[in-house]
Amino acid sequence: MSDFIGSLKRLLSEVTNGAVKLGNFYKVDSLPSEQGEFVIVDFALGDFGDGFIVLSEDLAKTLGNEMLRIFQLTVDNLNDDLVLSTIGEAINQSVNGAVQENAEQFGMIPSVSVGAAQVLEGEALQEKVSGLSCIEVEGGLWLCVSNKFFSVLMMGHVDRSEVAEPSGTSTKDYSGKALDGDNIEEVTFPQLKPESSTQPLPRNLELLLDVKVNVSVELGRSRVSIKDLLSLGSGSIITLDKLAGEPVDILVNGKPIAKGEVVVIDESFGVRILDIIAPKERLKAEI
Repeated sequence: MSDFIGSLKRLLSEVTNGAVKLGNFYKVDSLPSEQGEFVIVDFALGDFGDGFIVLSEDLAKTLGNEMLRIFQLTVDNLNDDLVLSTIGEAINQSVNGAVQENAEQFGMIPSVSVGAAQVLEGEALQEKVSGLSCIEVEGGLWLCVSNKFFSVLMMGHVDRSEVAEPSGTSTKDYSGKALDGDNIEEVTFPQLKPESSTQPLPRNLELLLDVKVNVSVELGRSRVSIKDLLSLGSGSIITLDKLAGEPVDILVNGKPIAKGEVVVIDESFGVRILDIIAPKERLKAEI
């Protein structure tokens, strides 16, 4: 049987090249009450109503780090616009993919609408999802959905809290049914072959193509005392740490990516790129 949650977990793992790993899921009455930051993404699936996908702080940072790794960027602050746009796009692609794969579970392919990601504290999150049914996925992911959607998602699954641990040599499958040890067969795997030396572009790069980033140009910097700062007035001059004619820094979301020179295009300033900073040097740069 098709499984929306199973597809969602797999797709989230694929867009992060396997870095995000999620376990089984089970019903919970409410979200965790501890303080901290959570990333929440709202979505709507046709007649099944509105819902939210909630990520713990750790999972959100892991997801963001893996998506931004190709740019040599790391997640320091979840409230960064680039981080939230990236996480939101990963959730958007995963939700749409899971719906397409599981049309049978819904009886159709419902219209899908996924909103922007936002950061909420624990108390604000509890209020946001009040009245919804929550499903916890091991690894820091929750689905908070309408009762109608909840019944569809849980159809054929057993509440994990009601499943006892197996005894003896008997084991249980995902639905909780006991399996006779005599019916368990060994699994043989084919021999693995080395991959081609040519590696395809990571799948998560495609998810970032429409994400907006802030590009800025830094002419120079200066370090002054509070006394000198308070003495500044109209007409004061601040000496920068750049020499005349020295290339300026080109930054993307505060991170240096290139060197350039300032030009004038009609009546506007522009910058001509002279050199792209190597990824290793970007990590060493102190901004």
